[in-house]
Amino acid sequence: MSALLAMMLLAAQSSDPAEPGQRRVAREMLDQLLAEDDNLGGFRDYRGRDHGSVGGRPRGSDKPGLCERDILSITRASADEKRPEGGSTLLELKSERWFYVIADAKGQPRWELGGEPLDRECVKVHPGQHGWFTATNSDAASSAVAGLIALKAELGRPGSRKIEKFCMSKRNCPDLAAVARLIDPLEPSGAWLFRGDRCPDDGWCVDVLLDNPGCGAWSTQLRMDGIDIRRFRSARIGHFVGALHCGEMEMEREAEAAKDEG
Repeated sequence: MSALLAMMLLAAQSSDPAEPGQRRVAREMLDQLLAEDDNLGGFRDYRGRDHGSVGGRPRGSDKPGLCERDILSITRASADEKRPEGGSTLLELKSERWFYVIADAKGQPRWELGGEPLDRECVKVHPGQHGWFTATNSDAASSAVAGLIALKAELGRPGSRKIEKFCMSKRNCPDLAAVARLIDPLEPSGAWLFRGDRCPDDGWCVDVLLDNPGCGAWSTQLRMDGIDIRRFRSARIGHFVGALHCGEMEMEREAEAAKDEG
């Protein structure tokens, strides 16, 4: 995707007559991208800025049972927004990789599916279909799904020692039964893979979000094995409040309640 971004910038900015071939190739690629994407998205925000997205077709990733698709997002300044003389109104070009898990009729990931069979299955998945999610990379995506499957099973075992609760206040202490109901292992709301000081026992950790129908989201750290990244060790579940999930008034009420209880 970074190569495509570079070619887009070259096509837009280059004025060297010796480079018409590069501009032609870039335009051909962009025309193909627009023609192939049947899930184009766009909207205008409250500031008058335009946001658009275009993506490639789904394909098999380097991990069995996991499809991937690249999305290019573009932000354009509003008509009233002042820009430097000669400056572009395109404010941001950003690429993301989205993932989708191929599952059987029982909702179990088909981790054995790879190569050409995986490619054939991924091509059948519509880009707008429920189940696509963002992740740092394919390792994070497959680890998050495996970890959430294990976590959901663990939440069904009373008194499990593999689950730690992080409470900002009494009001913001996770209800594990409610968390279990929110978990859709095949569709995390984003997954970020890391290791280091914040990840215990020299393992890998994956941060995932579980959207709460009320205000906020459950922030869950899945602690995975240091060698087998899909083997679940434990989890730490906490709550946070952010502008992404809550209106400003609700955020203020949550903050005041937490302050009173603290």
